[in-house]
Amino acid sequence: QTLPNGKSNLDGLTGEAQPAQKDTDTAAHEPASSSASEPVEDTGTATAWTIAIGGVDLVDASAIVRDDQTHAVSEISKLNLNVGKLEMGLWVPVEFNVEGKQNAMAFTAKGSTEAMLEKVVMDSQLRKLSLSATLDDASMKLESVSLTADQVALAMPAAIEFSAKGQASDLAFDTSGKVTVTVDKAIEIIRASGIDIATTLAGSTLPRPEMKIGLKGDAVFDNKAQKLTLSQLVANLDELVVDGSASVALADIPAVRFELHSPIINVDAFLGNKQAAAKPTDSTPSKPSESGSGEQAPTGQKAPLSDVEPDLSALKGLDVAGKIAIDQFVANNVKVSDVITTF
Repeated sequence: QTLPNGKSNLDGLTGEAQPAQKDTDTAAHEPASSSASEPVEDTGTATAWTIAIGGVDLVDASAIVRDDQTHAVSEISKLNLNVGKLEMGLWVPVEFNVEGKQNAMAFTAKGSTEAMLEKVVMDSQLRKLSLSATLDDASMKLESVSLTADQVALAMPAAIEFSAKGQASDLAFDTSGKVTVTVDKAIEIIRASGIDIATTLAGSTLPRPEMKIGLKGDAVFDNKAQKLTLSQLVANLDELVVDGSASVALADIPAVRFELHSPIINVDAFLGNKQAAAKPTDSTPSKPSESGSGEQAPTGQKAPLSDVEPDLSALKGLDVAGKIAIDQFVANNVKVSDVITTF
């Protein structure tokens, strides 16, 4: 517990009170300080360690953390943890499940995996990882969240699958996906290949009662250069499809580069303007006469275009350059072909 004055019954465990005692004992321990520090000068073995535990088994453990300064209360009402015999270089089974709440937010989580600890910590591995959770709050409800991975280790590809279903305010969502992630030994290059994400959204605030969103592609993040590269992208929002590539270089002013393409974008059909959407569809067969009478019929009936410029102030903090190519664009009963926009 943390009291309103900032004092906690954990202060004695964190060592925060030690500096004051150190000042009073400085004279007594000063001569021995140089000799006591000599054994730790060998930094070559600092990353090597060893551990052996016969096993850990917690059953129905509970705890309450109360902070009177922030008026926050975190409670673990049930915690079960089972860790098998723990030795270096051997696979150890680990299982857990927990239930609790933080203020008004209730949560549950459970998982299982097998872990292998190595003397060099970064060489340790996980396999058969499975995690699931739920969350219930006033602003968000997660009916289910799951994550699985066949293995987790540096320089080894991890096949990951995930899903989430719930509701945030008036928006219901159901998403699932898979990806293969590889991180090199130096943690400089992070690759995500075979990205495949599918999401269904439903809510009154959407243009449609239900919408389906998809994303496929590959991604590479260069941690040294602070650059994200997206390739072989295919994104869809219901019948709207966009493909291409993009990159983002992180800096004081992020540099965004892209080259995107869409075969057709029919705004009228997407927004449910059936009368406007029917006109361009009927005129599609007469493509050769598009420059003649094909344009005259819809011209007199089209809705006036807005002369108000869009607010692009958010782009002032970005360095954006790229190209968008649209084979066929339909909006306000006007059809335009081979649209190319450069930034």
